[in-house]
Amino acid sequence: MALMRYIDDGREPTHWRHDVDVIAQTETGERMTGENAVGDMLHRNTQNTRCRTERVGAPRVVTGGEAANDDGSGAALVMELARVFSSPDVRTDRSIRFILWNNEETGLDGAKAYVAQRQALQGIESPKGSGKYPEPKWLGMVQHDMMMFDHGMPNADGTMNKEQRPEADVNIEFQSKSKFAEGAEKLAWAFADANEKYATDYPAQVGRHMTNTDSSPFMDVVPAISLRENERGAQIGSGWDPQWHQPTDLFATYTDKDFRLGLNAAQTTLSAIATLTGAQVMEAAH
Repeated sequence: MALMRYIDDGREPTHWRHDVDVIAQTETGERMTGENAVGDMLHRNTQNTRCRTERVGAPRVVTGGEAANDDGSGAALVMELARVFSSPDVRTDRSIRFILWNNEETGLDGAKAYVAQRQALQGIESPKGSGKYPEPKWLGMVQHDMMMFDHGMPNADGTMNKEQRPEADVNIEFQSKSKFAEGAEKLAWAFADANEKYATDYPAQVGRHMTNTDSSPFMDVVPAISLRENERGAQIGSGWDPQWHQPTDLFATYTDKDFRLGLNAAQTTLSAIATLTGAQVMEAAH
């Protein structure tokens, strides 16, 4: 609720709104509705209103405890990047749409609904003759989910190392079997290059098995990647994060090194998106 109040009360420079009815069906046949939170940072370097846009997203779900990591970390990263890019002195050649997805845990419902309802609307002027294009052409989708905990695999007795492992990294994954695998791999390596140049503490690792994340519904429509603390399938699925969906997912659980891994993920995405969108910081007028 604190996150939604922050979006609703107008403190975020990017204009946030609630879009898309999310329709899902439970095992009992009950239909559920919900909304995604969407914020746009429009490009400011050209007069072309028929813009093309990058998408930066994270789930806005609460799964355990305070949801500090799953997915408070990803949601906070997206909102902070929205704040930075919407600064009055920042100019870009491409628009950026920031989205907090609803109902990720029940089947990626928010992301699936967005693709189903908006894919065909890309680049269509509405109303006719208005010069406005509510759904810009999609260029790529970047997802963030669980950004802070990389303590390695569980010990033989089931316990975990208390400190971030020395070889901790930011995992960047694409899906090699998707229709846009070639473009997604290039996007992933662009993020890895940005990490190498601008991240201060932790390197990036590129993998080809993106799965179970809100970028999945996009992967056959546009190049899509996911950033995480660990590989989603091989590592998180094997117990590498004991706070996953547990009441121990509290801010007090994490160390400064854990939060710094999240910071490095933010540095990675900020620098990569800034490069891809041609971002510039303009000098203040005297």
